[in-house]
This record gives sequence, structure tokens and C-alpha cells, in this order.
Amino acid sequence: MGTPLILTNAEQRELYMRSLFNLGNEDGREVLYTHGLRQYLSEGALYRYRAVIMIELLIALSEAAFPNMPTILEDEKVVLRRLVSAEVFDARVAAEYDHFGRNGLGPFEHDVKATEYAVRELLVSAGIQHLVTWLYVLMTSEDCNNLAWNLMLRDAVNNGWLPALLDVADKLGDLSERYASASVVGMTHSVKASSTTTGKRFSYALSLIAQAITRLSQLTLGGKFFGSVGNHNPAVVIAPDFDIEQFSRQFVESFGFSFIENVHQRNSHVEIVLLFDEVKRINLFVGDLCENIGRTILAGWLGMQSMPGHVGSSIMPQKTNDWRDEVAIGYFEQSNRMIDGAGSGLIQSVLERDASDHPWERAYGQMLGKSLAGLKYVAEALSMLQVYEDIALQHLGMSVEILSEVLQLAGRTQGTQDMYMVVKQATRGRSIDQGVIDGIINQYISDPPLKERLLALTPATYTGKATEIAIRTAKRYQATRRLVQNGVLDSCLGLEAVLFDFDGTLQVGDKEELHARFTEINRQMNLGFTEQELREFGNRSDYLEMRKLIVAAYKQKPGAKEITEEEFEKVNRQVSGTLDHHLRLAEYALDLLITLKARGVKVGLVTTRGANSLPRLLQTYGIGDYFDAIIDRTSCDERKPDPTPIVLALKQLAVLPTRAMYVGDKQKDDIIPGVALGMQTVLINDEELDAYGARPNYHVRSLEPLLRRFARPISY
Repeated sequence: MGTPLILTNAEQRELYMRSLFNLGNEDGREVLYTHGLRQYLSEGALYRYRAVIMIELLIALSEAAFPNMPTILEDEKVVLRRLVSAEVFDARVAAEYDHFGRNGLGPFEHDVKATEYAVRELLVSAGIQHLVTWLYVLMTSEDCNNLAWNLMLRDAVNNGWLPALLDVADKLGDLSERYASASVVGMTHSVKASSTTTGKRFSYALSLIAQAITRLSQLTLGGKFFGSVGNHNPAVVIAPDFDIEQFSRQFVESFGFSFIENVHQRNSHVEIVLLFDEVKRINLFVGDLCENIGRTILAGWLGMQSMPGHVGSSIMPQKTNDWRDEVAIGYFEQSNRMIDGAGSGLIQSVLERDASDHPWERAYGQMLGKSLAGLKYVAEALSMLQVYEDIALQHLGMSVEILSEVLQLAGRTQGTQDMYMVVKQATRGRSIDQGVIDGIINQYISDPPLKERLLALTPATYTGKATEIAIRTAKRYQATRRLVQNGVLDSCLGLEAVLFDFDGTLQVGDKEELHARFTEINRQMNLGFTEQELREFGNRSDYLEMRKLIVAAYKQKPGAKEITEEEFEKVNRQVSGTLDHHLRLAEYALDLLITLKARGVKVGLVTTRGANSLPRLLQTYGIGDYFDAIIDRTSCDERKPDPTPIVLALKQLAVLPTRAMYVGDKQKDDIIPGVALGMQTVLINDEELDAYGARPNYHVRSLEPLLRRFARPISY
């Protein structure tokens, strides 16, 4: 997540004064809470994020060698991306083309075309005008818009809304642990019930928020890139040999979005609706917390600290009102009413395209802004809370009747069938003291240990597992928090580790080296295998299996002398290392490892290559220090596709499978175990997928798309 925008007092004053006449509260009165969203969800931001998509498309087309597309050099890519940064791009230029006209053109009254012309100006000013004719190629407005909105929402959530939610959850976690043992009368149907603790009450709200955070961590936004009616019509005609579908998938996935395979012109917005469904639930959870804090203040067990300079009431100076929680409830309700309408407004469309979703998209800032304002108020209120443990204990001391629950159950376990009625007769509607409770215990409970426990029981100690539950919930929340520490709405952001296969993935040329090695062993041992036979042996993925097959096959030859696997291995050791010139580090491998380490991602290596050659090759390539865990052929008896080697690596990394990615070049040996463990999987080859095999999350031809995914900025 990005660094929150922090303003000085003078800047806050100026911002608030300039917002006095805004139409909406979320950008007017509450601007000091929500101003950070402007750079992500304003109309000006929409112009800029569209420009980002246009520039990234230029770069992607060049990298994919689209027919006749000029090559964009690395230093030019830096310049292009700088042009659409928040520091350089001026949304007012696009707005002029859109609504007022500029340079004798317009007004266009088309915001995407206006953005295109604003970017044209930037290309010319940077001396890259030869790319102007390639700007906005193969793309329709909704290809640009849907990806831009996805980026905007992700940045707004990760840099504004999510930090505010975590601030509330952090405070609830602290309150849960601090008051885990602070006993208080439980209330059901607004009537005294069994005892609980104040910490347990806070932990209940925390547990609901933690569940929502977990769901958010698993949500990825969907993106589309298919042209005006969803069929790539122009691309099929202009470049029939260009794999436009593979390009589109990689382009969308390069931003960290899942690729939608069948669309018309519009994105279905399903994942965005799911996102706001979680926002709505969190609004409800936190709003319910606010209601319960108000009820608890009414009971006298909670209160608000008086802040210097603050006025609690306009005419009653003794009061410190909990108005923050009340205002938060209102904002949560407003946010949810809008989210309810957005669900259908975003998804419904007339045939291939209509624009009815645009007003709802432009309301993202309001839906998220109102929720953000509510969360900010709740965080302030939680910081001001005072827990009156002594008053809660006084209430408990006057509430011995709440022990009725355990008395009637204890009596029934002792054989008194009508114990419920006995206790009801003695307690309901009566003012009783401890003596009444003790009398029931002495009369009806015969088991000495149980009687002793009941006589020692008080309302303050009758809290069951409340303390343990509160503390456990707070600890579990901390683990959940780590799931989203880098952000949400992008599967790569949630990854803690990436594990790689070696041969065919990080290293190439292994088949050539293996064939050359087998050829030399075949010559030295005079085995008599043909070149084709040697290649067939080399099609396996495990050397030990190949060695066994070769020895067994030789024994079947007429008149063959006896050889053993040990003899084969002796020659293999002599040959191994003499043919390394066939091997080389895969393109982009080093850059990818460097990028992963820079992002704080743990890196593992899981390979069937043995401990003899692997260290030598890692040293040759200079990549050994990039791995936090290495599992080779000698680490365990099992071989992929058995998942055991990958499990060992994950244990060494202390990472759960669901927080890791496995990258390999074989659908059977690499993708099967990764899928079985619940990992994200990436298959790197140019082969057709086995329709009945395990399906990778991503199927790419090289490490380059993976590098682009991890090298791209967390926030745009």
C-alpha cells in the first residue's frame, strides 16, 4: 500500500476552506478525511489513468512485435511512463479537448478521445511523435475505461480505504486484548443475560472484519480487452497471424487483473460488484459496532474521554457526546444505499453496449468516500473510549440472577428433572441476593466438586471462554492482517513467496546438455543406443528415472554385458560439467529474481536436478543468493508431481500454499502439485495445454510477462 497523503495544519485549513461549497459531504465537510481519494477517483484522475492504459498499450504492442510497430527502447519506456505520471500529466488539457475545444479541435464531448489527444501532445513534446499514429490502436473506449477504473479502484482502496479499515481493526484488536478479562453483564433482547467481557464484545466485531479482510485478499478484479463488440474484429483483419487473444490476456494480466474471456464491449463489472459487496458488509459490521457502543455508553460501562478544546454539547457543558459513532452510522447507511443501486446499475447492459454504467462508475468515489469518512470517525471514537470496569463490576454484583442458567443446567445433570422450573420460581421477577443462589445450590447439587465450583462462582467470574476467545481473535487478526499488508485486488500483491522449477524454467538448454551427456556416456560405455533412443530417454523429467530406464533397456539388448546403475552413474559424474556450454540462464530470469527480492517476496527453488550439478550452475549464473529455500533431488525421496518437494520448500519459507506461486515448464510435473496445494501456478512453454490436465492460472511463453507483473508499480 502507498504512503497516505499527510497535510500540514495550514494545508488542511486551505483544503477545507476551498471545499466549503462542494455539493457532497464526502468531498465537502469530510474533505480532510477523503481528500486522498481525489487523486484516484476524481474526473481528473480518470483522464490520467486512461492515459496510463494508452501508454502501456503502446509499450506492450512494441514488446509483442505487433506487425509494423516501431521498437520502443528501454529509455523511451521510462520517458513514456513519466509522461502519464501524476506529477506530469495535466488532466485540464484532456478536459479542454473534451468540453471546450483546444488547438482548433473540439469540443469532442468524448472523454476517451479527449484523453488520446492530450497524450498526443505529450508524445510530441517529448520528441516521440513517431508513436502518435500507434496511440489507441486495437482498443475501444471500454477497453481503456475498464482497465483504468480497475486501477483507480485498486489504488483508492489500497491507499485510502483499506488503511482506514485496518486502523479501526487495529484499535479493536488492542481493545480486545486489553479488556479481554474485563467482566460485564451480557445482554440478550436488551435484558441481562450470562456474563461476558468487554474485550470479547470488541473481538466479535473484529472477527467479522477479519473475515471480510480475508475475502478481500482473495478477490481479483476482472479486465477485458476485446474491441468494440468483444470479438477483436479489426485485429483479425489487420494482423491475421498475430495472436491477439494471447496478447490481450497478457496485457490484462500484466496489471494484476484476471482476464475475462467472453465479453461484449463492456466489462461485466461482476468483480467490482463483489468488491462493493464486501464494503457494504464492512459498513454494516462497523455500523453495528457503533450502535452497540452507544448502548454500552447508555448502560454506563463505556464513556468518551473529554478532549481539550472540544465542545460536547452546545448548551450542556458537562457532556461529551459520542456523536462520531452516530455520524459514522449515517455515512455507512448512505454508502450502502448507493452500493445497493450500483449492483444492478453496473451489470445490466443493452446488447453489446450502453452507457448506463457510467454514472455508477463515477459514483465509486462517493460510495467509498462515505465509507472512508465513517471509518475515520469510528477510529477517532475508539481512541476516545473509556472503559468503566468498576461500574461494570458493580452491575455484576447486583445481578446474581444471571447465574440461573448454570444452576438449572447443573441441577438437571444431577437428576432433578424440573430444575428449570425450580430456578425460575426462585429468580424470575424477584430481587435476589447471593444467599438465594447458595440455597439452591446446597439443596439440589449433591456432587461435592461441582457444588464447590458453583458456590465459588460470581457473576464477575461466570465468563466462560470469553477471555480466551478475545485474545485468540486478536492474535488471528494479526495473521489475517498480513494477508493484505501489501494491498488487495491483485493476486500478486498477496503473494509471500514464488517457487521455481529449474530446468526449462530458470535455466534453458537442459535438454541439449542432457542429450549431449547421454551421447557421451553411450559412447564411453559402448551401449549402442541410437540418437532417437537417447532423445526418448531424455523426455523424462527425472534423471534417476532416466538412468534406470537406460540401464534396463540395455539389459534387454541381445548379448549385452551386465552393467549397473552405479557404473552408469560413475561415467555420468565424469561427463557432468564438461558440457555446460549447452546451458544458459533463461532470459529475464535474473531480472525477475532481483525484482522479487526487491518487492520483499521470498523465493524458492524446487528441482529434480541433483546436488552435484545444481550448486555449480547456481554459482555460474550468480543467482544462488536469491533463494531462501532450495529443494533438490537429494532433499527427499519423492519426485514431482508428488507435492512433497514443494511442501518442504514452503515449510522452510514458513509460507502457506495459498500465499505462494509455483512456476514451471511442465503441465504434469509442475502444475499438478501446485494446483493440488492450492497455489497460484504459472506454466512457461509454447505447447498446447492438455485439455484434461491440471490448468495453470497463467500460461505464458517466457518469464517476461511474469517480470512485467512484478516490476510494475504497486500504485499508479
